[in-house]
Amino acid sequence: MWTTFLVQIRTLARQRGTIFWVMVFPILLATLFYGMFSSLDKAYVTETQSVAVVQDSAWKANEQADALLDALARGGKNTALIARHDVESAAQAIDLVNSGEAIGYLRINGAGEFSLAISDNAASTSDYARELTISVLNNAIARANESRSLRSSIGESRPQAFADPKVIASIASNDAFTRETTLTHTKPDPAARYYYALLGMACLMSMSLAITSIASSQANLSPLGARRALAPLPKHGLVLSAFLAAWLMAFACMSIAFFVIRVPFGVRVGGREAAAFAGLAVATFMSSALGSVFGAIPRIPLGQKLSICSAFSCIAALFAGLYGEPAMKLGDFVQREAPVLSDLNPARQVSLLFYDILYYDSYAPFLRTVGMLAAMGLFFLAIAIILLRRQRYEYL
Repeated sequence: MWTTFLVQIRTLARQRGTIFWVMVFPILLATLFYGMFSSLDKAYVTETQSVAVVQDSAWKANEQADALLDALARGGKNTALIARHDVESAAQAIDLVNSGEAIGYLRINGAGEFSLAISDNAASTSDYARELTISVLNNAIARANESRSLRSSIGESRPQAFADPKVIASIASNDAFTRETTLTHTKPDPAARYYYALLGMACLMSMSLAITSIASSQANLSPLGARRALAPLPKHGLVLSAFLAAWLMAFACMSIAFFVIRVPFGVRVGGREAAAFAGLAVATFMSSALGSVFGAIPRIPLGQKLSICSAFSCIAALFAGLYGEPAMKLGDFVQREAPVLSDLNPARQVSLLFYDILYYDSYAPFLRTVGMLAAMGLFFLAIAIILLRRQRYEYL
């Protein structure tokens, strides 16, 4: 049995077409995803923007103007919100904006409030980082104006309140009505779901290894299977070695694909790489068991079985969300309206493995998904055993 197992490993390793679809194709598709989604991370960071500052008489008369400006320009190149360009008039600021040296200008208007004017190009930008930075600037300026309005209102109605240090401290504080909290194990990654769905499809594509391995052990499907049927080896030993070889090769190919996605492309799993590899072992067990079912189906040529495997993998990946935002919404819709059907989708279950690892603090959702995949694998393996035990050949 050990010799048969090693021979089966070498045989599968020579299947270049199968190895391509199981390992190389997911890496190529992940490379495409990396090129498409690498800019998504910029939607969650700010970048320093060039802003003209009109330091006219109104600006100099405002006691809070320089403090606000220093706060916005504080930090290094990648942490400051603005890179200031001091000018003496609004006309000079407009010239800087028209020349492209600044995205807008900051000044104090006739009402004594801070005002940020943004160019049309900057306002309609598709640059996520610039859009976020402008939003932060507008929020900071709005808060400064609210603070000024509050001080003015208190000064008119109750000027004696300024004698209370607590009132002054309350006005000067930056307390907001919202607070930042963390709902997930790690920072959300908007592109991670696509990579996880890709791993789900690749895992199902690894069924082809088990299909090839099991089919090569059947006497009526290949000359190699006929020769193996004449070998002095029990049939259960032959089938077991074929299944284990396919499982090992599938796990090796998926591990390489996951390593490429994790390290060069930087797709996070929340520091739980060990759990990810354990999940891959269970996922490839399920896919190898399902591939054994396809491989054990009698009177269907190997080529047709591989075609069925590819079609099934692509359809299952659709509901896992591989093919873009519409597919994601379709998968989420099925999850809400027909959760049983979603749970029976192997590709979605594999993608949920990594989703559970990345976002949940507890391992309970991950273990539940692992249990689901293990149960599916055992069920498929039982069906494959029943199909293989009932096969008899009139002649070889």
